[in-house]
Amino acid sequence: MSKIKRGNSCFEETTRYQRLHEKPTNKVKRWIKNAKHVYQRAKYGFCEADIWEMDTWFLKTVPAMLEHLKESHLDYPQRIYEYMTVSEDYDPNGELAFQRWDEILSEIIRLFDEVYAYGEKVAATHPFLGDEEKEKQREDIKNKAFTLFSEWFFDLWW
Repeated sequence: MSKIKRGNSCFEETTRYQRLHEKPTNKVKRWIKNAKHVYQRAKYGFCEADIWEMDTWFLKTVPAMLEHLKESHLDYPQRIYEYMTVSEDYDPNGELAFQRWDEILSEIIRLFDEVYAYGEKVAATHPFLGDEEKEKQREDIKNKAFTLFSEWFFDLWW
């Protein structure tokens, strides 16, 4: 599994500077809120912070889950040969199918990561684009990501 933590945390994100200069009463309030979120995640599978940022939660958590699946899957969907130029007869060990399945998972991860980090990337690479053009590009990337995700949705348990 990847060493880099991905996905949403139960804890409120603060910097070291903020924690060092935080009033003791605010620190206790933050700890109580964090404990509440941990409890909600354990009991329901999500916390109230996830509800209010469902888009961010999805774009951080699902790629992390897909990355874990990619690193630990033991098989591939049988229908993957429909998307390959070789047949099952020419891939007896399934090496090409494994490789293709990894490529598909990597593409879904890349697209969702691109949607999530879109604002920073576009501001740095295309500062001349207007807001409408940026939103249209982001919408196009999101549609590609969800199209690919939905196409392979029932195969994500491999």
